[in-house]
Amino acid sequence: MSEAPAALPPFELKSAADAPSDFQALIGAVGALHSRLDGMLREPLPDEDWRERFDELVEQCRALSRHEPDALLYLHMQFAQRSLDPYSSRHALFCACVADLCAAPLALAPADTDALVRAALTMNVAMTALQDELVHRERTPTLDQRRVIDQHPRQSAAWLRAGGIDEALWLEIVEQHHREAPAGVAFAELETAPRLAALLHRIDVFTAKMSARKTRPAMLATLAARDACLGHDGRPDEIGAALLKVLGLYPPGSFVRLANGEIGVVTRRGARANAPRVVALAAGAPAAIAARTACDAYGREAAMRDPLLRDTAQPAYAVKACVMLPDPRAAMDHAALLAIG
Repeated sequence: MSEAPAALPPFELKSAADAPSDFQALIGAVGALHSRLDGMLREPLPDEDWRERFDELVEQCRALSRHEPDALLYLHMQFAQRSLDPYSSRHALFCACVADLCAAPLALAPADTDALVRAALTMNVAMTALQDELVHRERTPTLDQRRVIDQHPRQSAAWLRAGGIDEALWLEIVEQHHREAPAGVAFAELETAPRLAALLHRIDVFTAKMSARKTRPAMLATLAARDACLGHDGRPDEIGAALLKVLGLYPPGSFVRLANGEIGVVTRRGARANAPRVVALAAGAPAAIAARTACDAYGREAAMRDPLLRDTAQPAYAVKACVMLPDPRAAMDHAALLAIG
């Protein structure tokens, strides 16, 4: 049996004065979760020790979602847009966070939510290495790689079973997570496993679109969110309504242009889906800033000395559009921005 891992850094937002250091602790906690899950998904087979460590990881993952959901969404979104490695474990944690937050608007039972989060963390275990490879590829997958992709839901469930995991709902969600909800069937009318698998499928597709690849940047948040909120018939459905409530029209971590021409980053959801809390990062002529999206998007000549919190419910600061991620190489003080926002 391997040595027990050290506890994750604690996170508790104490006061406004302590906010930057507290959010730095959150960043450390998320980084530790990434590292731990990545190692666990690469182990030969789960054993008793793996299960104990996984149970602890699930509880820590869900505790962060409950404690500071907006900051957690911000960090997952930023990591997805900026970093390629390690893709598979980072993607799994992003999916698990969104899945956990969907429990309330969809009135999921606690046991169903737990199974859903566990499935989100392990649904791609059979193709962890391949996912990490494909994010760097400039060509389409080979036939052998396509076969692994097509078979991975069943193989991931088989990997869990071989390690002694016997929770039926968890395994069924993993096996079915590439299946969409049948057209014309209400979410509440589906059996439990197909219902949760359809939800996870929609979350999986959304977070994948929000993640960068070597061959393309992350999709604009509004486009990805729009697609995630629509069912088979192109209309909003129960899953879409839940995702819109959880993510907002402009999810935390996305970049936006305001009515006054400023470019900012969303740090928290607002009372309305189209009015999030935004920290302005750059000022200047709207057209000039909006056009400069690939490199140094803020514009060094337009960068604001001090980022400012904007109330986007006010017409002067209303969000007008999402913009592409600024230069991924540019450093951002996430702890400070979260504290301001």
